[in-house]
Amino acid sequence: MSGYFNPVLSKMEDDIAHPAFNNLFLKYSLSKKKDLIVTRNARGNNGAVFLGANLFLENSDNYDIEYEIDESKVLKWLSGNLQFSNTLGLVTSPCVAIKKSIKVKAHDEKTLDFVITVSNEEEEIVKTLDYYRIQENIKQEFNIARAKAEEEARYLNLRRSNLEAFNMILPYIMHSNPMRSMYMKEFADKEFKQSDFWKYGISGDLPIILITVKSASDIYIVKELLKVHEMLRVKGIRTDLCILDYEKNVYERYVKEQIIQQILNLQIGYLQNISGGIFILNANEIEDEELFKFKANIVINASKGNAVEAIKEMEDEYKKNLSNVGYQSINNIEKNIVFDAIKPNIDMENLKFYNGFGGFSPDGKEYIIRQNKSWFPPAPWSNVLANEKFGTIVTNNLGGFTYSKNSRLNRISSWVNNPSFDVPSEIFYLRDLEYGNVWTLNSNVMPDDEDYYSIFGFGYVRYYHASLGIIQELETFVPNEDSVKVSSIRLKNTLSEKRKLKLLYYIKPVLGEDETKTSGYINLNFDKENNTLFAKNVYGDSLSSLVYVSSSEIIKSFTGNELSFFGMGDFRSPDSIFKTGLDFENGLGVPSCIALEMEIELEPYEEKRINFVLGEEENKENAITVLNKYITDENLAKGIREVCDYWNSILRKVQVRTNNEDIDFMLNRMDTLSDYYL
Repeated sequence: MSGYFNPVLSKMEDDIAHPAFNNLFLKYSLSKKKDLIVTRNARGNNGAVFLGANLFLENSDNYDIEYEIDESKVLKWLSGNLQFSNTLGLVTSPCVAIKKSIKVKAHDEKTLDFVITVSNEEEEIVKTLDYYRIQENIKQEFNIARAKAEEEARYLNLRRSNLEAFNMILPYIMHSNPMRSMYMKEFADKEFKQSDFWKYGISGDLPIILITVKSASDIYIVKELLKVHEMLRVKGIRTDLCILDYEKNVYERYVKEQIIQQILNLQIGYLQNISGGIFILNANEIEDEELFKFKANIVINASKGNAVEAIKEMEDEYKKNLSNVGYQSINNIEKNIVFDAIKPNIDMENLKFYNGFGGFSPDGKEYIIRQNKSWFPPAPWSNVLANEKFGTIVTNNLGGFTYSKNSRLNRISSWVNNPSFDVPSEIFYLRDLEYGNVWTLNSNVMPDDEDYYSIFGFGYVRYYHASLGIIQELETFVPNEDSVKVSSIRLKNTLSEKRKLKLLYYIKPVLGEDETKTSGYINLNFDKENNTLFAKNVYGDSLSSLVYVSSSEIIKSFTGNELSFFGMGDFRSPDSIFKTGLDFENGLGVPSCIALEMEIELEPYEEKRINFVLGEEENKENAITVLNKYITDENLAKGIREVCDYWNSILRKVQVRTNNEDIDFMLNRMDTLSDYYL
């Protein structure tokens, strides 16, 4: 049995901004009783914080546990290749993993307790873990917690209906609320700013519960939501409860007076107009009614009945309106076909400085890596392709991300800054519509048994893979001046029969600094005439302009809804690859994605290129102009020639020749791209 988690010990914003850098400041130690203790180096005026963890077995000492702090080693252990190292030190991908081996006799049972504790004092950590080594103490604490919850309910005078409302609202506060997509579509052509909340004393950083009230007869719903808000506050969940009063401007404001009276009756008047408190707004006096409805995590209409009834009605309506896209049938899915292996035209025998994974080409202009699902480099190889205003980071696994203007403040696609996983934010999925085989160009998404090749040149990257009778080659570059990333996929059918393929291009978008803040606010619009999908972040104050993606093949369908794209699967096996098409959703109110579907037909031995352009411009007209410069094969070839000529002109100006070939290679290939990585 093992317990595992990733320690952070910092603000969420710091961890999201640069997790790899944030992880460098974690230190580990082991107590005398083998408690694993983690602390973060203090920065500025922030005091030290300690975290302790252990895995306890009843009626047993704790000296036979194993532990690991390096996430990459835990992943190897999960695949059965390595034991826990039981060593401490500095690691780039920290974790807490504690393992204990136990024997359970027939018809017997054993109890293990995984205990995690946090304190500002290390001595307190050790003391707490010592206390919870005893099984009876843990049982007692569970009983105390249950009694405390019951006492809180009595103190707040909660009824069963209040608890039911709390349990229904809580998931929509803590997680995304897909029902928002129903009413957010009304605002698809509008843009909002978080700063517009500030004049009401609302930051816009906290979850918002919005209740609309039109009649004094609905005040009992307000009372119910006030109690839910109080329960959330007691549990440490801060939210802004906004009450939108639709009573007309009359001298006697009965609705407002009764709302205030309910607040006073509950003795929470001090929560009015403060962060994490209660805000009463008159819909006839504010200019930003749509802003509140757009941003609210959940909107409850008091005229629909109590909170539970209102939410159930919204859930029923959402389920009724869900797009039902059917699954594609495959005629030969049961047919067991064997494809001959295809030998690549890549010379791996004469590489210079070969290290087991890759090396330089004989002329030194490219670095070539070969890997497969069981043999891959210990960490991702990353390359930056950029000009002065636009760039992309690409890895040997096709991971990385794309950005415009600023690599942190305006990411187009997301970045999973974790060397242990290297999860890609841009994925090409392929499916053979005749035999049902599914695969990707990314070597770490759903790899097969064949080799994957990554070829890094000056200003470009090429990926090569051959499987299922099809040669697949992807070439990516960023032009010298335009804000665009160009990707070209070459597919060659090596069989004597026609092949029909489905191609999905998936992007995890950010369109700002932080995907957790922009997800759900990215609006998609498809321009059928120009075969281009436009994406716009319609909420916030980011640097993002108008993002667009286009293909040289006809876009058959698209979606901005990540929930429908993945379905019951994940990025390794999305449901959409098996469906007849995507659902044309714009992505507002749901976890965002950008996904395109194309269908490709290859005649026997035919070779075809499918080009993709991903970029950002200030307006639609500029975007169309730029994509037309690169979307055709001829223009794309011209663009990559210009990039290669540019970098050759820089790197060939001065050439060094010494008696040491190592020094020659290093000095003659110094890359100035980092000047553009902001």
